[in-house]
Parts: sequence; structure tokens; C-alpha cells
Amino acid sequence: NPTHQPTSDPTHQPTTEPTSEPTRTPVRPPASPTPTPNLECKNNQQLILVQIKTDNKRGETTFSLKRRNSNNRFKRTIISGNELERKAINKFYGCIKVQKFCYRLKVIDSGRNGIKKGHIKIFRDGVRIYNNNFSKGRSRVNKFGLCKKKIID
Repeated sequence: NPTHQPTSDPTHQPTTEPTSEPTRTPVRPPASPTPTPNLECKNNQQLILVQIKTDNKRGETTFSLKRRNSNNRFKRTIISGNELERKAINKFYGCIKVQKFCYRLKVIDSGRNGIKKGHIKIFRDGVRIYNNNFSKGRSRVNKFGLCKKKIID
């Protein structure tokens, strides 16, 4: 028997009359990861992605991406991390100016044995500029941007 008024309980059989409200909560597909973050860099900046694939000892891996200052020291932290997800590709984003500054990525493994089956990659505006398997040792350092000469602001 069709109902003419919406019922409080969902019906098992379709009704001939439309109901004013859905009879159950709509099912939404799971959110898919976005390829880029909700981060918009200014026109004179580039989007940087630091990607670190960790092993099962994630607590051993830390990193920092810093910008060199006018005293030739890497002081300004752009992005950093120390609570990385284990056995996963961890992604970190920031905005940089490679035409004006020198940057240094430093990844440290406190266990001094590298990242087993892991890697470190840097992408600038979607183009890979660094790739290292970091299979042994304590740390990896990579400098990029305007690093050949001292920068004076």
C-alpha cells in the first residue's frame, strides 16, 4: 500500500509518491587525496613538495627545509616534520623563491641506518629536482635555488 504522507521509518518498498525528505542518509564516496594542497603561491614563488617515504621506524626520521639568510646561515624554516607516518609516503608543501634564495633540505635518521626501502624526493612546481634512496647513514642534505653566491637582501 502506498503512503501519501512521509513516514518516520524508511520503507522497504518504493512508494508511488515522492517523500519530502530522503529515507536514509546519502552515501558519499570516500574523499580522494588531492594531488596538490590548498596552497596558492604568489606569482614570484614556486610550490615545493618534499616527499619522504618512511620505513617501519618512523620515529627515527626528521627533516627541515630552511632558507639561507644574509649571514649565510640557514635559519628560516619553511617546512619541517618529525611525526611522520610509518611505511608511507609523507608529503609536505611550501612556497619558495628559488630565483632569490638558497634552500637546504636536511633529513636525519636518528637510528643512523637510513630509511629502509624509503626515499627522499623534492618537486618544484611538479618537476622532480632531487631523488635519494637514503638506504644507509645518518643524514642527507640537499641545497637548491640561488646557492652559488652569498645573498644580500
